[in-house]
Amino acid sequence: INIDGNPIGDEGARALMLLPTMVGNRVEISAASCNITIRDGKCWFDSGNILRSFELKLNDPFHRAVAIIVIQLVAVHQSYLIAHSEWLDENGKWQNLELTEKV
Repeated sequence: INIDGNPIGDEGARALMLLPTMVGNRVEISAASCNITIRDGKCWFDSGNILRSFELKLNDPFHRAVAIIVIQLVAVHQSYLIAHSEWLDENGKWQNLELTEKV
């Protein structure tokens, strides 16, 4: 994966740091000369503060990326868990999403 020279910001840098834990050494990553200090007001996600409520619309690519990162961070942390989750069905009614941990 080559993302050299892109404005990835600090969250992009954090996401890159997670890749080896997910894919091991199967993927070579290059992020030379990326701007990791840039801030974008539309990027409200903070991976250092995931212990909160989220309302995510998974048809939005940014929201989908946030959901994936949150699930990955919860999965690798010993004391984090998703306390409650719901989804909106085709009739606009909230349904409980039963998430179970299998060991």
